Formats: sequence, structure tokens, C-alpha cells
Amino acid sequence: MTRVFWDTNLFVYLFEGGESAAANGLATSRFPFRLMAGYVRDTIRLARLMRPYRDKVDLVHVNRVGCEIQTIAAKLAGFKKVLTTVHNLPGEDAAAQHWFKRKVEALSFARGDMHIVVSDAVYDAWHDRVGLSREQTVRIHNGMQPPDYTGFDRKAYRRQFCSDPENDVLIGIVARIVGPFCAPA
Repeated sequence: MTRVFWDTNLFVYLFEGGESAAANGLATSRFPFRLMAGYVRDTIRLARLMRPYRDKVDLVHVNRVGCEIQTIAAKLAGFKKVLTTVHNLPGEDAAAQHWFKRKVEALSFARGDMHIVVSDAVYDAWHDRVGLSREQTVRIHNGMQPPDYTGFDRKAYRRQFCSDPENDVLIGIVARIVGPFCAPA
């Protein structure tokens, strides 16, 4: 069985919260009940969509910016390991301060096994907001220094992975994780 890495960006759910609430004329100091019900409903729906894949996937990755349901849904679906990449600071607008949204954020972070943060400022902000711990995080800065490809022999490199480097298809994935990485058991 081939094991795969699954990025939940394949599942895009749009919510009328935060900045878009203000843009749509919704009161940002209140979080309408229908939106709360929508978060719960869509979390359950996403978990049901993900459940058939729980034994085929070793690690679920969530690109997060705050109040996401994917981490919660992955754990409800029975996935053992969930990794998140935290890209930005928490929202400061009135909608981002609503108790329900804060609870979803806290639960979502708590369900992640490990979190990649892109800076100390991102870690500090989420630590203050949801209690994110250093033991659950690794810092990997955005961007990277490109390697020096002077004298790179493409055919010799391909021979390491392919029996017929001229005709075989070699598929690679570009990523920033550059060392051993294990989420806690």
C-alpha cells in the first residue's frame, strides 16, 4: 500500500466570518448563530469526507491562518497525525475576538500534533492567544536560500532514483521541511 501525505487545502470551505463579515455588512461584534451552526455542521461534514482515507494517509497537513476546522475534522475522522503550518498572527478585529471563534481556534490548535510557525512573532502571538507550547512547535522561516547548482549533473542525479533516467517519470515535491520531523505519539 502506498502511503501518502495529504494536504487539506484540497478541501476549501468558505465561511462568512472575520473580515468578510464586515465586508458583507454583518455585525462584527456579534457572531450570528447560523455561522456557529455552520462551523459545527461543516466540521462534521469534512470529517465524514475525510474518514474513508484515515487508514491510507500517514500525515494530514493543514495550512492554517487561525480559525480552521480541518484539524478538528481530521481528528474526528480518526487520523493519527496532524501537522499544521501557522503563517500569520491572530486577528484583532471584533469578529476575531468573539468567544465562539476563540474556542474553535483553541480546539483546532489543541488537535494538532505539531505546528510549524514561520517566526517567533507568530509563535508568541498564538502562545498568548491559545496556549501554544514550544514542545508542539518548530520554527521554519518563510523562504530559503537557493542551493548552488553549478556543475549539477541532472542525468547522474536521476540515475539514483530511476532505472531508465531518460524515459522514466520522476516526480518531486518542493518543501521547506529539511530535517527529521516526528509528531508526538
